Amino acid sequence: MYQSGEVVKMYQSGEVVKMYQSGEAVKMYLSCEVVKMYQSGEAVKMYLSCEVVKMYQSGEVVKMYQSGEVVKMHRSGKDVSES
Repeated sequence: MYQSGEVVKMYQSGEVVKMYQSGEAVKMYLSCEVVKMYQSGEAVKMYLSCEVVKMYQSGEVVKMYQSGEVVKMHRSGKDVSES
């Protein structure tokens, strides 16, 4: 999904930014859907933690996605928590 460029377009379009601000993304990441999407034990642990909820609310993740850093980290096979 990340390598296909679909997610990149979605983040750049501002759609995801709106989702994070509305709190919808928090619910999405806490669901089994994300477990299937990422298929990575490390990413699942990070997204299911309270740390990520705080990050989304503070807007830090929004900045990271807009800068493209997260896209690069996922493409390189690294977890965001390794930053």
